[in-house]
Amino acid sequence: MEIRQLFENSQEDEIANLQADSVISVYHGTSHKDSAKFAWQGIDGRMRTHRLYPHFIGVGSQRQMVNRGLFVTANINTALSFGRTVVEFLVKGEDLYYQFPSPDSIRKARQWTQKKYPNSFRPEVSYHLLEPSVEPQALFRGLVPTNDVIRFHSSDYDKQGNYHQPMRNKVVEVFSREEYKDWYENVYIPQNTKPGAYGSNPSTPDDLMTEPNERISFRELVARLIAYYDNRYKKSDLSAEEIMRIIKDNLEGRQTYQQQIGQLQSIAKVGYSTAKFILPDALKTLGIEPAPNTTEVEQYWS
Repeated sequence: MEIRQLFENSQEDEIANLQADSVISVYHGTSHKDSAKFAWQGIDGRMRTHRLYPHFIGVGSQRQMVNRGLFVTANINTALSFGRTVVEFLVKGEDLYYQFPSPDSIRKARQWTQKKYPNSFRPEVSYHLLEPSVEPQALFRGLVPTNDVIRFHSSDYDKQGNYHQPMRNKVVEVFSREEYKDWYENVYIPQNTKPGAYGSNPSTPDDLMTEPNERISFRELVARLIAYYDNRYKKSDLSAEEIMRIIKDNLEGRQTYQQQIGQLQSIAKVGYSTAKFILPDALKTLGIEPAPNTTEVEQYWS
């Protein structure tokens, strides 16, 4: 069943009685550039991400950054304080975690939040999404297909491209995903592209070969790449063997497994989690040894 079909308007009750299969609508504040990426490619909350506002947890005597996952909220005004545009999307309860995701922090938070939200399978998440605080939020670590990215709330530009000075708790324009894609490509990019300007100009994100939550074989990926290039160039001379040779040339010689994942992402036009899923099959098919899987210093706890 599609996640959209499970979504109901009883948002507050759903959060208060959160279960693994609960479906709720959440908000994430960010830039127009990152919002466009979500509109075209869906959302991968499992990959490492850059944070404008770094978030740290204590693990023993160490201080570690929470470097995977998106911080989300059920309160749009909270999201507006973190970005000029707010993406709204549907998530399942199983993909929402406590914002301080170390085992010790979760255990302590659960002891006192369980009294208020006894029917929630993660009462610490329910509490920090519903109770008044400066930043009511949770950590999302899941995969969102494009169909479940439902709205974009802009605090600075309207649909005609007119700029408005962002004001606290004020939304200037609301777009559906398709409306936002059309606006970004035909209004925002032309207005914000200045030849010779310092830094990178906005551009249309790539269409990916798969949705973030799809699981396909390496050979199916190759077949989709052939169809993509045939469609883009009307008649492409690229064969399956040539595409696999190109991918092999880019995967061989990489020093770490993470670099191999990154190369497959770039060459095959897939998201991080998809590339991570397909890579073992790709390496086996191409006869390549996996590079060393280095241990990350900054860990994600869930």
